[in-house]
Amino acid sequence: MTEVTVRTRSGCGGRAGLVLWTLFGLVFLTAGVVATWATARMVWENQAVRFWDETTCTITTSSVGVGLAGEATGGVAEGRQLGFNVSYTYRADGAQQRGHRVKPRLNSDPEDPEEAYRLAAVYPVGAEVPCYVHPDDPTAAYLEPASLWQPLIVLAPLLFVLIGAFILSFQLPKRQRDAMVSKVAAITSRDKKPGQGAGCLALFFFVFFAVGTGMFVPFFAVPAWHAVDSRSWPTAPATVLESGIESHSSDDGTTYSIDVLFSYEVDGRTYHSERYDFVTGSSSGYDGKRALVDAIPAGTVTDCYYDPDEPWRAVLSRDFRADWLFALIPLLFMAVGGIGMVASLVGGRRSRRRARSVGNEWLPAVKAAERPDERAPGGGLVLEPATGPWARVLGLLVIAAFWNGIVGIFAWQWWKSYQNDAIDGCMTVILIPFVLVGLLLILGIPYQVLAAFNPRPTLAFDRKRIEIGDALNLSWRFKGSASRISKLTITVTGKEEASYRRGTDRFTDRETFAELVLVDSDHGVGMGNARFDVPEDTMHSFEAPNNKIVWSLKLHGVIDNWPDVDETFPLVIHPRSVR
Repeated sequence: MTEVTVRTRSGCGGRAGLVLWTLFGLVFLTAGVVATWATARMVWENQAVRFWDETTCTITTSSVGVGLAGEATGGVAEGRQLGFNVSYTYRADGAQQRGHRVKPRLNSDPEDPEEAYRLAAVYPVGAEVPCYVHPDDPTAAYLEPASLWQPLIVLAPLLFVLIGAFILSFQLPKRQRDAMVSKVAAITSRDKKPGQGAGCLALFFFVFFAVGTGMFVPFFAVPAWHAVDSRSWPTAPATVLESGIESHSSDDGTTYSIDVLFSYEVDGRTYHSERYDFVTGSSSGYDGKRALVDAIPAGTVTDCYYDPDEPWRAVLSRDFRADWLFALIPLLFMAVGGIGMVASLVGGRRSRRRARSVGNEWLPAVKAAERPDERAPGGGLVLEPATGPWARVLGLLVIAAFWNGIVGIFAWQWWKSYQNDAIDGCMTVILIPFVLVGLLLILGIPYQVLAAFNPRPTLAFDRKRIEIGDALNLSWRFKGSASRISKLTITVTGKEEASYRRGTDRFTDRETFAELVLVDSDHGVGMGNARFDVPEDTMHSFEAPNNKIVWSLKLHGVIDNWPDVDETFPLVIHPRSVR
């Protein structure tokens, strides 16, 4: 008999860790709640324009303003005025009113030239168009309501709320967590079908996927599409009016972007654009951008590429740059969310299928009620692994993506420090083990993929209900090339888990009280039978708040120069019934 004792502490690092993690979770939760409330409020105010009174407006002025206010450091004009200037008249509250606003926004940034020229084409002077007037304030009006996609930005701060709540939930004493889980289970257990909770878990991962998609589409997918589409755009002579580097300072350091303004002419009309290429946002790497800007100083005449269908859209360069790689970071969120959703739904489907095949025999907690023997008229109990091979691959992908996504942020900060010759030695020492763990997780993915192609075992007992003292027959077979397995071992293990509190810490002791080797063979492993005598002096499966009796069947097949077959099947051993 083998004894294994494992001691685990609640929280992280005892009382000090509990305080630190609790504060960490509170910061995430509080910041997320405040940001979610503020963002949701602004979104609602903007979306409310759709429900204002709609009337007809007449456009009186419509123009694109381009003003240069003088040179600044780096050759960029300070106070550059670019945007769409419009005014319109409408009747409201029995009087003629005048408006000048186009649509509500979350910020007050001026319109970029592309949007300004587009609006000028949509709202020419003299056009009669619909507009939205505030029902209680006739002087407030907009030509357009806010975009229907705008509410999706609430998902970004909501992610911080979920992370904060997740961290705090693990800092509660286990007794309180168990009580909360019990209450939730009591409320949701009525008519609950197996696998029903998978929908809630899938919804949690959907938030990750939606946030990643919300960042990936505008920062990479759309610019990449435009870069490919621009290969067929015609060229026009362009005059560079301004060029320079714009810096953006924050707590994470300084990033840079190319700031350029050029004019060009299409069909006798002059347009202006601020777009050097299709890259959005800013990044580090000053020298590379400086070299690009130095090649197009103010006054340079060069070619630009413009959209023939919308000539106000133009760029100086349609090539891909290294900055595009930063736009791939949202893929980590999409991977975590997408894989998590698939794993949750697949797991829920498997639970429902398993429940249909074996009834309630898979419940982890077994009541000690005596019931008559239940024999399967058409066969026995078919065992399924606790986790499938591809579920392990998906799970490892989720963990690796999440871990390396978080660690990658700090690793990138370290790399920027290295480039600036300002390496923090303490940060380096702390970061090394986290990076190594991330690399090990990545290396484990191909191993799990290879293991997914192993022969798949199917095991079955000759009866559905297993009781203390029963003598059963276990049969097994493999789907796939079982000849690759050189040695097969099948073991039934019974373990006792006891949890207790010592001071502020909580410990769990685990002891293996039964270990029965059913098969230990190096020949004829493809299929076979074995006898399983359940010892009469052992304990049946049991689960209480502080104690558990857990039975499992483990199958291990050795494959030379390849990942081994290693499967664990949960078993439910019932108390002996009165016959």
